[in-house]
Amino acid sequence: MKDMMKIAIKLICIAISFVLHTSLLNAQITVTTNTNSIGRYDIYELTIQHPQSYSNNWEDVNVTAVFSGPQTINIDGFYYNTNIWKIRFAPPQTGSWTYAITFSTPSNTYTASGSFNCIPSTTKGFLRQHPNNPFRLIYPDGTLFNGIGIGDCFHDWDKNGTPHDNWGYDGDFRPAGQHDGRDTTLEVYMNAYGVNEAGFNLFRWSIDNCAFNLYYTITTTSNNYLVQQGMWGDSLVQSLRKNGIRLWTTFFGFNPPFPDLTGNNSPQEIAIERYIRYVVARYGAYTDIWELYNEATTPDHWIYEIVPYLNSIDPYNRLVTVSWEKPNLSVIDINAPHWYEKESEFVSDQRAWEMITSRKSWNKPIIFGEQGNSVQNWDSRSALRMRIRSWTTFFAEGMFIFWNLSGVKDYFSGAANIYLGPEERRYIRAMQNFTSHADTAIQQITIIPSNPSNVRAYGLQSPKIIMGYFHHYSSHTSNITTSFNLALSKAGIIYWINPANDSIIQTSPIGIGIQNITSPAFNIDLAMRIDLETITATKNTFTESEINIYPNPVNTELKINFQSNTIFDVEIFNTLGKTIIKTKIKNTIDISQLVNGIYYLKLKDGSNHYSQKFIKQ
Repeated sequence: MKDMMKIAIKLICIAISFVLHTSLLNAQITVTTNTNSIGRYDIYELTIQHPQSYSNNWEDVNVTAVFSGPQTINIDGFYYNTNIWKIRFAPPQTGSWTYAITFSTPSNTYTASGSFNCIPSTTKGFLRQHPNNPFRLIYPDGTLFNGIGIGDCFHDWDKNGTPHDNWGYDGDFRPAGQHDGRDTTLEVYMNAYGVNEAGFNLFRWSIDNCAFNLYYTITTTSNNYLVQQGMWGDSLVQSLRKNGIRLWTTFFGFNPPFPDLTGNNSPQEIAIERYIRYVVARYGAYTDIWELYNEATTPDHWIYEIVPYLNSIDPYNRLVTVSWEKPNLSVIDINAPHWYEKESEFVSDQRAWEMITSRKSWNKPIIFGEQGNSVQNWDSRSALRMRIRSWTTFFAEGMFIFWNLSGVKDYFSGAANIYLGPEERRYIRAMQNFTSHADTAIQQITIIPSNPSNVRAYGLQSPKIIMGYFHHYSSHTSNITTSFNLALSKAGIIYWINPANDSIIQTSPIGIGIQNITSPAFNIDLAMRIDLETITATKNTFTESEINIYPNPVNTELKINFQSNTIFDVEIFNTLGKTIIKTKIKNTIDISQLVNGIYYLKLKDGSNHYSQKFIKQ
């Protein structure tokens, strides 16, 4: 009887095992989404659960989705973690979208579908080259991208399972025998450097270059990637997005695989392409610029083989670059040199100008993928050098990505990176406040200072604005003024600004025609902004005999003389069309809080209205 019981139990176990095995083979996929409604260019994420593993979960399962809506876009998925795959999509247009998923294993193919709505958002799309100025970048809505970036080292230095509590931040000189600097978390770091604080808006993630790798092996038979490191990368790109920082993703470090690639769909090329496809699938919805590798050398045909494949699978058509720089190659979109130097701050503007203008013959954006000091990452003048370089670079139509090393101040090396502490971040914030006024029509102009042996000047102009930057390169201690001529087709307001903190030193109206302009005194550098008139008065329904607004110019109160006791709806605009005051008044408007300059007053009473320009002084 016992033997019969044993046989029966064994048969039951076999049957259960067969049922479970059959169930796994026939297991369907379960799909969940992060939202039913997503903002334009935000991340719509599909999570796919499938209760079976394979010998190589990265490559034995092929996951794709076709998104259909205002346009049709194919997106690859990727293996995430145990029994989980993901698809990430940044919808480029608003409207209704549907998706169709295909999940193929070695033995089965599963499908799923769904829909979502894409709504307007404040998120801007992926960066593009300016259609009329090859050295500038713009967003899809046509606004200018005033790029200033950082890169940094990040590893799990303390071996606690994450690199994101080891970000070097506002350290100082290390005591004797101490090798570590000051660390902070990813959240604190990115908030301090992001657009709401310092204003850095581009981050270069140089994979496998002082940062963790994403792959375990890349071989002609199969690739294997790293689960934990992939999640670290997710945390990084999500924090960047949260803090308004654009992403520049570098696929390989100093040693890209198969540098002697023979091409022609060789097994080596296909192995590289499988890795490229994985990175695009996982981080493509977050990335603005692709870089093939960092400070490496391959034959040109390596690049000519890989870039077309990258372009073919990139659903958003991002710009592509490489380091070392190769602007001569037709498939490379950005000239990305590296520059480390410890020049005198008296020539920092001149060196930045030379480094950019010497590369303009290729008619491609010039973005220094790494910029910093040589010898030491910090010295008493490095913050000032950085400030002067940064301002000049904006006027020279280039961009910097500083290689940040702010955990300590005493790092020595041939390429010593740069310390970007509180002082440096304040300087960048001031510069980004200034550059935010620039529009896509901005072009270089020549400003000739009256004292060129003491002052170098740089200029930009569009129909709406004129900008200038002046460096007192003969001394940084004595005050100096400079003057120059500008021909103005419109009147406007001139603002003199301190580049150290974006404070307005002086402002005044400026008229039409050739104007001789004299600066206020400054000792290091000075910025100028002229806001040109952009508003013209509409035809008034009230006549000047019916209404009188005075005095003009005015200091504190603007008075309205009208034949009746009408209460007007009042708006006061600046020359950029921004409403400064909106109220209801009868006969007096307090304008004492306005800065000196040109304004437009609009009075409205029902369908009747009256507009007039006035000057606050």
